[in-house]
Amino acid sequence: MTVLAAGLFQFNVWSFAVPAAIVSGYWFALRRAREAGINTREFESSMEWAIGGGLVISHMVEILLYQPQRLKAEGPLTLLKFWDGLSSYGGFFGAILVLAVFYRILRRRRWWLEADLIMQGLILGWIFGRFGCTVSGDHPGPRTTVPWAYPYPDGPRHNMGLYEMVFTALVLFPATLILHRFKPPVGSYVALNCLLYGAGRFALDFLRATDVEHPDPRYFGLTLAHYCSLAIFLFGLYAAIQCKRGKLANPALSVPTTSTTP
Repeated sequence: MTVLAAGLFQFNVWSFAVPAAIVSGYWFALRRAREAGINTREFESSMEWAIGGGLVISHMVEILLYQPQRLKAEGPLTLLKFWDGLSSYGGFFGAILVLAVFYRILRRRRWWLEADLIMQGLILGWIFGRFGCTVSGDHPGPRTTVPWAYPYPDGPRHNMGLYEMVFTALVLFPATLILHRFKPPVGSYVALNCLLYGAGRFALDFLRATDVEHPDPRYFGLTLAHYCSLAIFLFGLYAAIQCKRGKLANPALSVPTTSTTP
């Protein structure tokens, strides 16, 4: 219990970034859910399960695929220290898995509308999450002398967290707000953000540093995030096609006109 408490109460940038990401994303998605007129009690339960499951799976992916040396040094218990190291894609796919179980297996219905709402909250929360990555310098890029370089111990480098935070704040979130004004069909938010993020993250990951102590593993010259980004992009393309055909709406739900409040 002492070790757990010590891990949970380490006050650093993540003590702000993670709660801010969760609270802001949760609030924004819930606000959109109220506007859509869906069952907010069930929706809140689904988000809570997604957040909890996403955090646990995110940490496990980080340890197993990105920091296996820690598993050897610290033993299997390090897999349970979910506050200590997170994989963004691990959290994303983990949350999707939990939501799929919650809706498709337990509720036995489509959940594209809920996925749209959660996606909007996720994009806002992502800004705070990547702020944490930016300040802590978790994702170093190549050496550089640009004025905004991050002062890593071995010299200034590109800060990948900074670039993704800027991309999210200046591209993804504004695009999401603009889309909201057009009363888009169900599945539009998932399609738009998967396409944009998949393409943007795929391009950015070419800047991952290779001359650090534990570089991201490469497979055929690409990182794991490259392959996840490609999968996300293709999924967004599939969602866009299905959305255009009107096949993602739940016929059992009657969705009222969406508010234009950003």
